[in-house]
Amino acid sequence: MPVKMPRIKFKKKKNQEPLTPEQRLTQAEKVAAALQKARLGDYITYMSSPWRIIWTNMLIGVSRGVGLTLGFAIVIVITIKVLSLLISWKFPWLSDMSQGLLDVIKTTPGLEPFSKVIDESISANPTR
Repeated sequence: MPVKMPRIKFKKKKNQEPLTPEQRLTQAEKVAAALQKARLGDYITYMSSPWRIIWTNMLIGVSRGVGLTLGFAIVIVITIKVLSLLISWKFPWLSDMSQGLLDVIKTTPGLEPFSKVIDESISANPTR
């Protein structure tokens, strides 16, 4: 079912004289300045080039992927550091649970680069 758009009615002022050519030019200049300020021309140029849109979206996707990967790696390294610190404090149940979690991380395929971080952080805490 189509949606009906409301009609906008402009009220004319009583006894309004028609605009002079100078007044029309002034109004046109104001509209042109507003369009230029909104950079509508740049947007139209951008939207008329499909390869530019594809390239821009490709760069955005790659940058999001790289950011997600780096962010995930940083979170994992911080988690490993905190867990190894908890192990070095030797709380009975907390260090056993942390050690088990670190063992799972070491043996999980694909997380081999983090096993080096685990070994370094555990060897850095001599209280273990």
